[in-house]
Amino acid sequence: MYESKDTKTNLLAAALRLFAERGYENTSIRAITSLSGANLGAVTYHFQSKENLYQEVLKSKAEPLYLLLAAIAEDPGDPAERIERIARGFFEHLLTNPEMPALLLHEISLRRPVPGPIRETMSRLFGLLNSLIRQGQQQGSIIKGDPALLAISTITQPAYAAVMRQVMQDVAGYDLENPATRREVLDHFMLFLRRGLAPAGNQE
Repeated sequence: MYESKDTKTNLLAAALRLFAERGYENTSIRAITSLSGANLGAVTYHFQSKENLYQEVLKSKAEPLYLLLAAIAEDPGDPAERIERIARGFFEHLLTNPEMPALLLHEISLRRPVPGPIRETMSRLFGLLNSLIRQGQQQGSIIKGDPALLAISTITQPAYAAVMRQVMQDVAGYDLENPATRREVLDHFMLFLRRGLAPAGNQE
């Protein structure tokens, strides 16, 4: 049970854990308040509803991701190098915040519209990647093609690895908790990305 004096913070921490473990539909307000050590009316008092609490939980994980990647996008380097650093940052953030891939899996299973905080963060991320891809195309360092599709391809593998990390371990034997294995997998993805973005005849 969370024992911090900050009830709102405790509710967010408990909700994050339970939403990641059980999904939105299978998490009750009673379970959240019980885990947080709050009274049953605390969710209504601080967030008005379970849905609003859920949105705040998603925002608490999605916003730091965008801020991290936006900072990386501003770093020096040519567009292809910055895109690779964004992909690396995306991968590491998802692995070090395992609740986020778990939340995404639950959302995918529900087949409902993407929640606002995730949609906004991913839209902004695609905007960053689109801009860098267009810059690289203008300079001739990135292959021609639809920037939006190239942006999707850029983050697909890191996202898949983070979301399917247990499958990768159980089926293919890649334990992403092992630092050496994580580096091996990430380096492979980045090599794949570089080759995919490089202009024809200019691939490693």
